[in-house]
Amino acid sequence: MRKTLLALALSSLLASGTALADQALLDALQAEGITLTQEQMELVLAAEDAEAILAVLESMILAAGENEALVAAIVAAAVKSHPEMSAEITATAINAAPSLAGAISETVLAAQTPAAGQESAVSAAPAAGALAAAAPTRSAPSGGGSSTPTPASPN
Repeated sequence: MRKTLLALALSSLLASGTALADQALLDALQAEGITLTQEQMELVLAAEDAEAILAVLESMILAAGENEALVAAIVAAAVKSHPEMSAEITATAINAAPSLAGAISETVLAAQTPAAGQESAVSAAPAAGALAAAAPTRSAPSGGGSSTPTPASPN
């Protein structure tokens, strides 16, 4: 009896893990205001690896046709939920809708850019370094009594 309960619990755990495989993408698509059919939701949730995610995105973009706003929303949701796959998402989207390549590229860049005031420490560090390098510097006066600069010694 105990083994049966354990087996049932394990199988339900595995099944629920599969069903929630890409909840992040589904949430991002819905946050972008995209209305999905039940079939599309199931396909998104069933996507367990990068290849499956890209296949779902490709089918959604193909279904969107030349609707630039819808394609941009799909791409933005994908990049926000899977930033590590930005290059693959961009290539898949452009392959599916080549006439929208410019809009797709702009969308990917915008989705990767932190919102105003949301700048990460990593992205802020180079800017702070550039600001520090551009700031004028003033040397401290030397301890010598003369107020006129003395040339440096050639030695």
